[in-house]
Amino acid sequence: MSDHYRTLGVSPNADGATVRAAYIGLMRQYHPDQNGSADAAERTKEVSAAYRVLGNADAKNAYDRSRTMHPSAYPP
Repeated sequence: MSDHYRTLGVSPNADGATVRAAYIGLMRQYHPDQNGSADAAERTKEVSAAYRVLGNADAKNAYDRSRTMHPSAYPP
């Protein structure tokens, strides 16, 4: 299972503005319209999925609870 915090490069304590800034920066870097690499589309999907969770307070809280209950699913 991927770690959304690692995907966005933010701390679990990051505030909403920090999460959003990381998302925007990564989308600028990896969006297929800007990046012609073979993995750009896949990376964009991962970044978008992470932001859908971490950018929504309710989804982030549920994700954090899941990480606490199943820590082995999220490698350090």
